[in-house]
Amino acid sequence: MKKLFLVIMALSLLLVTGCGKESLSSQEQGSGYTVVDARGKKITFASAPKRIVCLNYSATDILTDLIPTERIIATDMWAREEDLSNCYEKLKGIPVCENNPEQIMKFNPDLVILTEGRANELADTLDSVGVKTCVLRQPKTIQEIPDYIKIVGEVADTKAAADSLAEKVAAYIKASAGGQKIESVLLIHPNGGIGQKGSMPASICEACNIENLAAKYDFPQSSYLSKEQIIAMNPQRIIVLDWSFGGQHKNAEIRKEEILNDPSYQTVSAVQTGKVVIVPMKYMHCSSQYVMKNLEELKRIMRTTL
Repeated sequence: MKKLFLVIMALSLLLVTGCGKESLSSQEQGSGYTVVDARGKKITFASAPKRIVCLNYSATDILTDLIPTERIIATDMWAREEDLSNCYEKLKGIPVCENNPEQIMKFNPDLVILTEGRANELADTLDSVGVKTCVLRQPKTIQEIPDYIKIVGEVADTKAAADSLAEKVAAYIKASAGGQKIESVLLIHPNGGIGQKGSMPASICEACNIENLAAKYDFPQSSYLSKEQIIAMNPQRIIVLDWSFGGQHKNAEIRKEEILNDPSYQTVSAVQTGKVVIVPMKYMHCSSQYVMKNLEELKRIMRTTL
């Protein structure tokens, strides 16, 4: 039944978005364009997509500054999380779409944007029923953000605007290097300590001249530092990252108070001096042009509160 449903939805999609000789003819005349996604897959467009389902919140951040929001017909739930998304206020009235093919195809998209990793299987399923799907690789450093903006612009056929925005971000990154050093800082995610080498939080800390203690330890990207490891590091400053994960995590204020009042944390320098501050997750996990605004705000918080 599931396979039959996908086939029926695929046929409906073709009727809405168009296919066949007309599209092929446009490509042959040179009016279309082709992009290559993170899978190495070539995706050819006869014209710019007008019905985009974007299930990649950082790409949504970028798209809202490059194209009219009317071209974005659905996003994932993370684009609506205030502590994670930078553009959530621009998305009012746009539906949320789940990461499953049946839900996606109900929107009759002419493009679906996904994040590399867990979504690869979903991308293959959508490809198999004729839905144009582009998988994007997330930047791991802020230096990779300008190229990421360019890729999103190419996919949405807004290359000139994307190139201009990317140049602005690259210039900011180059000019903002250095500044007052903030020593002995540990980032605490709802699941534990983060900031490992090769991660975006580590890159952002480096850009803000924050001594990120977690970067001194070699641990997998998908894991977290335990309470015992955090205590052993004895940070002078703690950043509590605020993100509810769709309501699954405790409020950051509650988590901060738990750290300050936890008997096992009382030997930690940051707890003894009260240098524990809450920062939105998006300040440490930003892969869009908003990195310029977020880094400035992060620097301000660090200067004035820690």
